[in-house]
Amino acid sequence: MTHAQKRIAITIDDVPNTGKYVKESFEPVLLNRIDSLKVPVTIFVNEKKVYENEYLSENFDLLKQWVFSPNVQVANHSFSHFRCSETDEILFCDDIRKGGHLIGELTQKVNKKVSYFRFPYNDLGRDEKQQQAIGQCLAAQNLLTAPFTVESSDWMFDFLYRHYISEGQNGEAAKVAEAYLVLTRNSLRFFDSLAYTVYGRQIPHIYLCHDNLLNTLFLNDLLKIFSEEGFSVVPMDEVMTDAVYRQPIYYHGKWGFSWLYRWMSNESERKAAMKLEPDTQYYYRQYQRLRESK
Repeated sequence: MTHAQKRIAITIDDVPNTGKYVKESFEPVLLNRIDSLKVPVTIFVNEKKVYENEYLSENFDLLKQWVFSPNVQVANHSFSHFRCSETDEILFCDDIRKGGHLIGELTQKVNKKVSYFRFPYNDLGRDEKQQQAIGQCLAAQNLLTAPFTVESSDWMFDFLYRHYISEGQNGEAAKVAEAYLVLTRNSLRFFDSLAYTVYGRQIPHIYLCHDNLLNTLFLNDLLKIFSEEGFSVVPMDEVMTDAVYRQPIYYHGKWGFSWLYRWMSNESERKAAMKLEPDTQYYYRQYQRLRESK
């Protein structure tokens, strides 16, 4: 198996980050960098973010720019970002529909199709019964559940990075950014190795990250890591054709971990594999402490 055959799709949740857009003087910096590099990405849109501040027309324009980009595939991430396991099935289903209104209108203008839905927090529901009910709702809307295989807690590192920058602690912020990049590399290696151990072959991966400051500033570094680890970035549609993504899932709880674990039928094997993941506890403790102090 050669490096050239290794593929990964980049998926970006919680688009558009309208708060960041204001701070960037209404320049879509992350999108501009994606477009300049011509890197294919799939975005998962929270339409509620368009209405989160007073800049409604600017926010709508930001969403439009994302949708109209030739490098962007558009997907649904619900309207309100409810946690499925804590939400009534009918309400959650309605929120999926509501989250498809703007992107449905915009994608039609550029002949794009919204094919995927990603559950907020990757919480697919509290149990198998609820998951089946929501699955029927998605099928009725011609949406597929969007999986992922690799992530590196960018939401946590972004929180820490922004905190230290706001406090003028640039040295600490730099440490956080470096830790994020190291974790990304280690996570990529770990999940790729786990997949090869389980399936005996190279599988294409899906990387989950978010529309945030950290990824905006360090996109080039992330892409360099993917390249150095032998991965080429490809569209999500290409990855999803692999048979591994048509497997049944055996985990029916609410926790939002990698689909590599969800596909494991043996619970003890799943738990054993999870214990071997790259450790994030040092930074998670910082995150918890700072969250509690705010």
